[in-house]
Amino acid sequence: MINQWFILFCLVYNKDKRGDILSKVLRKYFSAGLSLQIFDYINELFNQDTEVDLNLLLSKFGKDSYVEITKKFKYLQDNSINTEHYEEYIQNLRNEFVKDSIKNFVTSWSNNKDIKETVFVDDIDSLLNDLSGSHQASSLTTAEESLNKFISGIDKDSNTIDGLSTGIEDLDLQLDGLKAEDYYLIAGRPSMGKSGIAGFIAQTNALAGIPTLLFSLEMSDKQIIGRMFTSATLVDTWKFKAARFRNDSENKRIKEYVEKFRQMPLLIDNTADLCVQKMRAIIQKAKVKYPNLGLVCVDYIQKMSGEGDNQNLLVGAISKQFKTIAKQYKIPVVACAQLSRACESRDNKRPELSDLRDSGSLEQDADVVMMLYRDYYYNPNPEHKNICEILIRKFRNGETGKVVVEYDLGTQAFKTIKPNTQLFNLAKKFYYE
Repeated sequence: MINQWFILFCLVYNKDKRGDILSKVLRKYFSAGLSLQIFDYINELFNQDTEVDLNLLLSKFGKDSYVEITKKFKYLQDNSINTEHYEEYIQNLRNEFVKDSIKNFVTSWSNNKDIKETVFVDDIDSLLNDLSGSHQASSLTTAEESLNKFISGIDKDSNTIDGLSTGIEDLDLQLDGLKAEDYYLIAGRPSMGKSGIAGFIAQTNALAGIPTLLFSLEMSDKQIIGRMFTSATLVDTWKFKAARFRNDSENKRIKEYVEKFRQMPLLIDNTADLCVQKMRAIIQKAKVKYPNLGLVCVDYIQKMSGEGDNQNLLVGAISKQFKTIAKQYKIPVVACAQLSRACESRDNKRPELSDLRDSGSLEQDADVVMMLYRDYYYNPNPEHKNICEILIRKFRNGETGKVVVEYDLGTQAFKTIKPNTQLFNLAKKFYYE
C-alpha cells in the first residue's frame, strides 16, 4: 500500500513530471479505497488543467479522510522522499501489482474449472503484458527521431535490404525485405504454393538465427519440418524414403542440415482451433524463450476461429489483429489467405485484389498483398512447371509489380531464376502477361 502513496506524493509535489507519471501508472495498480479515489481526482484535475496541491485534496475528501492523508504525507516528508525518483516508485508499484495479480490468478483458476477457455487465455495475455510492461511503450516520437530512422537507409547499397529476407533475392529487392511492424498477406488458390512460401520464409530466417514462430492450421510439425528440410537440402522428398537413390553429395547435405536445423530458433504451433487470443498467448510464451522474437508466420487466416456473426466479420476481426500484433511486437507478420474461385472464371486467371475471399479487411489492413499464380496449374506446359509468379497487388510503401521465380515442387524451394538459362528465357514472357 505504501507504494501507492509514494506515487500520490510525487503527483502532488513534482508538478513538472505529473504528466509523465500519469502516462505510466495504470488505474488498476491502485487497490480500491482512498488512494484510488485520490489518484482518480488528480487525474481529473490534470485533464482539466487545474493545479493540484495538498490543501485541495484535503478539502475534496473531507474530515473523514483528513487524518489518513496528512499522516501518510507527513510520513513521506519526514523520510525525505525524493520525487525525482518517481520512476523507481512506479516500478515498485507495478511489481507489487504483478505479484498480487499472480496470486489472484492462481487462486481464481484453481477454484474455477468451468470458465471458458477464451477467458482463461485473455487473463493469461493480460498477466503476461503486466509482467513485460509492454503496455507502457510510448507511441510518441519526435520529428528528429523519425527522420533519423528514415535517413539511416538513404546511402545503403542498392543490393542490400532493410528488412528480413524472404529467401528470394528478387523479391527481397522489390520489397526491401520484410519490415518490422508490417503485415504481409500471401494469397492464392489451392496448389499455388502459399504454405510452401510461408514455410520457406520462416525457414530462411530461422536458419539465419532470427527467432521465428510459425502457426500452421493445416499440417503437423513433422510435415512442416519435413518440407523445410527438403527445401534447405534441395533433396527431393521421395529420396528421403529411398536412401539407395541418394548420392554422396545429397547425403552430405542432409548430414550438414541436420545439425543446422537442430540449432535454429524456430517454434512451430499447429493448434487446430487457433483464435487470436490463443495466438497472442502463444506469442507471449514464445517471447519468454526468445525475447528477440523476429518473425511470425500464419498459415492460414480462413482456418482460424473466433467470434463474428458471419465469416466476413470473423476474418476482418482477425486481419485487424494481425496488424496490431505486428506493431505491438515490432516484427513482420506474414499470413496466408485463400482466394475465391472468381479468378478461375476469367480468361486471364491471374488473381486481383477483388478475389480476396471473405473480407475486404484483408486488403485494407495488410501493408503488402502478394498473390501467387502458377500458369502450369491451368495450362500444363511441362516447360512452365517450375515457374511461379508473385504478383504484388498492394504495397503501401512502395510500387506494385511482379516477381517471377522458380518454384521447385520436388524440394518445395523458391529461388531467383538464374540469368542466361533456359528457364530464364522462358520466364521473360510471364512479366508481360
